[in-house]
Amino acid sequence: VMGNIFLGIYTTELILRLYALRCQAFRSFWVFLDISVIGSGILEVVLQAFSATDVLPDTGMLKLLRMARLARTVRFLGLFPSLRRIISGFASAMMAMCWGGLAIVAMLLTFSIFAVEIVHPASQKMPHNNTFCKEAFSSVEMSLLFLVQNIIIADSWGEC
Repeated sequence: VMGNIFLGIYTTELILRLYALRCQAFRSFWVFLDISVIGSGILEVVLQAFSATDVLPDTGMLKLLRMARLARTVRFLGLFPSLRRIISGFASAMMAMCWGGLAIVAMLLTFSIFAVEIVHPASQKMPHNNTFCKEAFSSVEMSLLFLVQNIIIADSWGEC
């Protein structure tokens, strides 16, 4: 019920904005975003009315489109310079974390290749009770799994 009330409020806001700005309204990306979000909301309401008779499929995917309403809050970043700097700092930190994660993956992959070439022959000569330990360095994928489990997750540390 509250979703329909908010949909009515958003629809009224969009109609008033289109009436006030007329053709200039269509120069803004945010108006097109609002039109698509409100259109999907109206389509969802109509489909739910028809799906009560089990004629049409579930409308769950349209609810994901309504999440685009959260993008409307991005508009307010331009109004507050300090908030914009904070968000920019978060974005820079996320970029640095992504590059750091990529560097860790590259290092683990390199060590996995070395483990297959160097450790696997020596590992085959040792007696193992665990089948995972016998196959841990047999391929790059298994070696990478072993290194991730032991170094990053610290699971089964010292079993092999």
